[in-house]
Amino acid sequence: MNYIELKVTALSSHWVDILVAVLAEYGAESFLTEDKSVKAYFQNAAYSSEIPSQLLEKYEEYINPKIDVIEILPQNWNKIWEDSIEPLPINNDILVRTSFHQQDDSYKLNLIIQPQMSFGTGHHPTTFQLLEEISKVDFHRKSVFDYGAGTGILAIYASIAGAETIIGCDIEPNCIDNANENCQLNYVDNVTLYLGNIDQTPFNAYDIVIANITRNIIESNLGEIAKRLKPKGQLFTSGYFISDLKQLELSCQKHNLNLYAHREQNSWCVAQFIKSA
Repeated sequence: MNYIELKVTALSSHWVDILVAVLAEYGAESFLTEDKSVKAYFQNAAYSSEIPSQLLEKYEEYINPKIDVIEILPQNWNKIWEDSIEPLPINNDILVRTSFHQQDDSYKLNLIIQPQMSFGTGHHPTTFQLLEEISKVDFHRKSVFDYGAGTGILAIYASIAGAETIIGCDIEPNCIDNANENCQLNYVDNVTLYLGNIDQTPFNAYDIVIANITRNIIESNLGEIAKRLKPKGQLFTSGYFISDLKQLELSCQKHNLNLYAHREQNSWCVAQFIKSA
């Protein structure tokens, strides 16, 4: 499957993260960011040739009018990542790296993620913050559901941190293949991944649910998420702006999910909810 690369340059670096969120709403699956630019990647079928003109119409005061659009063949993707991704420390204990980076034994854990056409290397503020937060969680013998698994980075960390059972899902076949590959690279064998939405996975109740997607998808599936959480279970969410948190909190309260803690980085939010007993 071929992908479309859309490169948008902002007039200020402040707008880079905002553009990522906007392009995600348009259907972009993955991103590369630089100081003032964003490269967004769309599946051919999800891309509309009207997107550049719509961006200019809504954000012409904040972005460069020159928007570059090129077709990317799948076999070029790894080369793009290899040229752009550096090893990423998390909490000084975890190093997220790819298989083409050297092992660094100064960290307690080297988490190996080989990205393909899937989101989640730890470099974006959503995944980075979420990894930092769940690294504080006791996963020993816990059951975990990873909603929108992407590269599998969060499920893999949960397994290494001691979780007993991890189930994940994603709607993209490439993500499932990529996450399974990453499980093998990290010698993880207790992660089971399903192709499809959360309601298409076998029903179980979990101690922890992790949802690193968008606010709209989280809100639309809160009923299924809540049903899959044990009483006093923890829901970790990310993939949205801090300005969206209040709306998500109100929606979560309808499902007995109460906001426990949150943090933000570059306007991106991570929030932890606890299910009422």
